[in-house]
Amino acid sequence: MRLDGEALPKPQRHLYYVLNKPLGYTSTKRDPHASLTVTELLGDLGSRVYPVGRLDVDSSGLLLLSNDGDFAFQLTHPRHKVPKTYHVVVRGAMDPMAVRQLSTGIDLVDGRTAPAEVKVLATLPGGYGQPAKTEVEIVLREGKKRQVRRMCAAAGFPVLELTRVSMGPLTLGRLKTGKWRALTGEEVTALLRCAGGAGQEPTAKPPGEARQAGAKAKPKPRPRQGVPRARRAR
Repeated sequence: MRLDGEALPKPQRHLYYVLNKPLGYTSTKRDPHASLTVTELLGDLGSRVYPVGRLDVDSSGLLLLSNDGDFAFQLTHPRHKVPKTYHVVVRGAMDPMAVRQLSTGIDLVDGRTAPAEVKVLATLPGGYGQPAKTEVEIVLREGKKRQVRRMCAAAGFPVLELTRVSMGPLTLGRLKTGKWRALTGEEVTALLRCAGGAGQEPTAKPPGEARQAGAKAKPKPRPRQGVPRARRAR
């Protein structure tokens, strides 16, 4: 395609991926201070993609990557309140009072946290001479920096392990650590709906989600060619 004799750039194909991020990788495209970045795990995709949100270098689990800026904005802006679920192991046996404190809100330096959903999954015995541990599920609808770690530390339960297991309707499923896959068109649409964009469609189909070639729309039925009433009266 040309305009005034010059070739026009091809429209960008939007890409959407989910990665099961391992520990030790930084959630950024490029960082001179990071030895490992998540985009290194994806290799050459033919187009640059960027992390949608962040996961700390010491955290693992579900991370989205895309080159669609609108998609990233919808899922990360605080006003859209997309739920993110974390499985967290903390030091100490978490009591009901701490669960209520985390659920109702914790005062941090940058403000009070919004209400969260907190559920104790298991209390784990500590090693010889070590305190017990607690595995907790925490669902957040906001995204302050290192929020889960700071919340738990403020409640007196430092985080030992942190894994994000879902974002909106999307879960890790059987995706192994360090592996990634393309999202389906249905998954992209479901994520956008969760962010309040009901009825929106991705601007381009993800890899493998091509439309049926040559599909024709059904013709609309023509209105009946009736005789006007005035003539019918004759």
